[in-house]
Amino acid sequence: MTWRQGRNPDKNPARKCVVLGKSCDSKMEGERWLELSMMERAGEIRNLVHHPRFALVVGEDPATATLVCTYEGDSEYDLAGTGLHVVEDVKGRRSGPAWSLFRIKSKLFEALHGYDITVYPPAPPRKPRRKRA
Repeated sequence: MTWRQGRNPDKNPARKCVVLGKSCDSKMEGERWLELSMMERAGEIRNLVHHPRFALVVGEDPATATLVCTYEGDSEYDLAGTGLHVVEDVKGRRSGPAWSLFRIKSKLFEALHGYDITVYPPAPPRKPRRKRA
């Protein structure tokens, strides 16, 4: 894993890295890419794609369809046992404007494509709130 220079502390604290010749936006994403690559070699997943892009287009007719935005995931693959198609995004922090934008794009993606974007790592269970007396 090699690191790139030029980190801006005012923005996202993640540092870009290169793993197996692929550019990753954070160390966590790089570690996940390495893990997925090993899973593909072991035969657990197939058709692994790095940074797939999806055009989120609204409208049936190509003449009147509107490109709302594009979504770039971190990885895309098929599970070997079930054939289930997975689009995955690695998220470290689940707050701020980047998370809000991701939530909007993921809901639009689900409405257009019919399946969810898997967020890695899964969110820890929330603690129940204490009731006020």
